[in-house]
Amino acid sequence: MIHQTWKDTDVPPEWQKWADSWRIQHPGWGYRLWTDADNRAFLQEHYPWFLPVYDGYPEAIMRADAIRYFLLDHFGGLYVDLDFECLKPVTEILDGHDLVLGCEPDAHTRLLLARQRGFDRIVGNAFIASRPGHPFWAHVHRQMVATHKLPSTLDVTGPFFLTRAVESAPQPESITVLEAEVLYPEVSPYATELFGPQEADYDRAYAVHHWSGSWTYNTSGTPRTSAGKRFPFWASQEMQPVADGLMSSTRSAAAGPRARPRRRCPA
Repeated sequence: MIHQTWKDTDVPPEWQKWADSWRIQHPGWGYRLWTDADNRAFLQEHYPWFLPVYDGYPEAIMRADAIRYFLLDHFGGLYVDLDFECLKPVTEILDGHDLVLGCEPDAHTRLLLARQRGFDRIVGNAFIASRPGHPFWAHVHRQMVATHKLPSTLDVTGPFFLTRAVESAPQPESITVLEAEVLYPEVSPYATELFGPQEADYDRAYAVHHWSGSWTYNTSGTPRTSAGKRFPFWASQEMQPVADGLMSSTRSAAAGPRARPRRRCPA
């Protein structure tokens, strides 16, 4: 089963040819394009506990990221972004594996936001294949509850989030992470602008991500902070939301100057 998602059924023409490439290369596979309405209805039926988080995301891309982690948990199959093109059948790289992901090009680890986080690899979330019910997805769901108030989409639901989830996953031996040449032979336009053209090796590639509407790690996102001394907070108990709002920060004059926070080096 191949899963893709878009806001409605009117897929942009420049992406339709890439979407079609997956069905052409896998004629015996099922296919489903999930719309925004489909996605929310699916969560309402199967994962209603996550709706407060899902509905609270300030960016549509966060919901588009998040839904793939639930579709694959429930149905299994292959999720691919619409700007991913299939070059040849991927059966060979999936057979015998429970969960298959791919690394983004090494050049992406040299971009500012990745360097700030100390990543030595970035696990892409534009191509994911999984058996249904893999324990990794319950781990991912818990992590999304913990991260959903962070300021950057990359850390909330995107590739940075997924990279950390893989690094902390239970049963890591059941996760296969392929080298960039297999699924991500091309670097993003922003990396090309910074580092110059990077030679792409298509000899080993089964697919290629075209980065046509993707995160290129040149911005950190819009911080979700409140004005003055009021700060958002969110609390949960056993993955169930129990409070969401704003709190004020106050300090007694007798408390003296605040200690300067110490910077921690990445682990």
